[in-house]
Amino acid sequence: MSDVPPDSPYGAPPDPDAPPYGAPAPWSQQAYPATGYPTDRPGTGVVPGVPGRLARWWQRALARVFDGVLIAAAGAAVAVPLLLPQIRLYSRELAALPSGATPPPLSSAFGNRILVATVLFALGGYLYEWLFIAVRGATLGKMALGIRVVQVDGSVPGWARSLRRMAVPLAGAVIQFTAIGALGGLAGLAVFVVYVSFLWDPRRQSYNDKLAGTFVVVKPGRMA
Repeated sequence: MSDVPPDSPYGAPPDPDAPPYGAPAPWSQQAYPATGYPTDRPGTGVVPGVPGRLARWWQRALARVFDGVLIAAAGAAVAVPLLLPQIRLYSRELAALPSGATPPPLSSAFGNRILVATVLFALGGYLYEWLFIAVRGATLGKMALGIRVVQVDGSVPGWARSLRRMAVPLAGAVIQFTAIGALGGLAGLAVFVVYVSFLWDPRRQSYNDKLAGTFVVVKPGRMA
């Protein structure tokens, strides 16, 4: 009579689905520390510690283009009525000039309206993204592409976290519009780097995502 207890695995037939002795555990069973997460499993967009499948670069890029077109259209709707009277006035001044005469400089009123239109355009774009990300977790462009911004628990960022996510790009834009010379160009480059920094991050977080503790993921039921 055998001394092995009935519930002991010894002596039982081997499990055909079990990995060979000494082989690493399957990817889904591996444990990772709080830092140093690996890149996403190829073809899945899944990374441990991230609430959902990560959005791909082209989804984020197309969403940004979609939003840019919407913001530009809204900006044009505001800028045209604001600038049209000055444009007509300047056109009449040009038409009244004799042939070969030097065109007059733009009036201060025209310049001020251009400045106001530019500021409204920039602030409107940032306000649009802040509000939609805070309440819905996605701008209209992200909704169209089936992606959204979430916290680590999968909920929408909310007002404060969404504002923190916008802080770095907004600060760079303020410097870009107010600085003179090379500093403005460097600020614009910095904003661009912030937006594309998810390309080289293991969890596809841009720098502003890291600051806010957010991730851009694919909505459940959508193809990544």
